[in-house]
Amino acid sequence: MIVINNYFSGVLKRGIPIYTEELVLQMKKDSMQVCELTCPKVLYPLPAFIHNFLFIFYEQILTPLIGLILKSKFNIYPYNSTSIIDAYLGKSVVIIHDLISLRKKNHSLSAKYVSYCMLKASQLKA
Repeated sequence: MIVINNYFSGVLKRGIPIYTEELVLQMKKDSMQVCELTCPKVLYPLPAFIHNFLFIFYEQILTPLIGLILKSKFNIYPYNSTSIIDAYLGKSVVIIHDLISLRKKNHSLSAKYVSYCMLKASQLKA
């Protein structure tokens, strides 16, 4: 079993959610057991800042918890960041699409979050 955090699937109609949907489709075609975690449709209309906080909840709490319940081999994080819990457990697979969020001029909350996750995960691996 593989758990994939694709929270923004359905919320965003471009970018990483679309790539991740294709990854899930191909993995299932290869007979892999995949559990894709996505935003519930009823929450689609929420403002972006709420989605950003829900994404962090999905990534840091829900994905590792579902992974433990389903006894996943590993959990995939396609949004350039990862669960600190899964990084500690050695179960996180992070897909890095770009490094734009690591630019020093980028002070957005999401950029800070991605940088923090990368920093903490790299410290755990050391």
